Amino acid sequence: MYALKQSKPHQSHQLITAVRLLVTSPQYAPMACEPCAHEACACHKRPSGLEQSVAELDFARSASNAARSGDAPRLERMLARSRCCVGPADASGYTPLHYAARGGHAPCVELLLRAGACVDARTSGGATPLHRAAFTGEVRVCVLLLLAKADARAQDSDGETPLHKAASQHHESTVRLLCQACPDAVLLRDKQGRQPSDLTSEASLLEAMRCMRDNPR
Repeated sequence: MYALKQSKPHQSHQLITAVRLLVTSPQYAPMACEPCAHEACACHKRPSGLEQSVAELDFARSASNAARSGDAPRLERMLARSRCCVGPADASGYTPLHYAARGGHAPCVELLLRAGACVDARTSGGATPLHRAAFTGEVRVCVLLLLAKADARAQDSDGETPLHKAASQHHESTVRLLCQACPDAVLLRDKQGRQPSDLTSEASLLEAMRCMRDNPR
């Protein structure tokens, strides 16, 4: 596939509109499949190349892409035009704040929080931005989210808290931060019955969690 050349915003919009019209036109409709029912066949289930291209172009122009790449100036311009772009989630439930948190892009996280982004938004797997930042060990982002009242006890679809995520990846600074922010998180169990301390063998992490368990504030 040839790389798309950079184009002006209005040209990109015209291109996306044109491709959408082509994809939805009767002439583009796929032929009926024999002998199977078309709705159940593989060609109906798979998105076409053009549909994928439209989705990619949409994402490239989105606040989520700016947040994922850490492009704070671009994100700030987008938020200045419309604060509605802080909330839309993609097919997996990721919001711009999830992308910024996962990538450790603190300036983008600050912009999104100031613009009213939901600090405890959930993905389809139940992960909050704090889950994603904890998993990647982004301490500064975790601090920003906690200051914005992120729920450190939130459990995803597997029953894991942000502390479970940080412990499983051996992020000592993040583990200590989360233990201090929410001491009783060390007691929470996931759906397999595991506490955060069961997900690491590193002595320093185990000691930090043991201290919080034995001496809660």
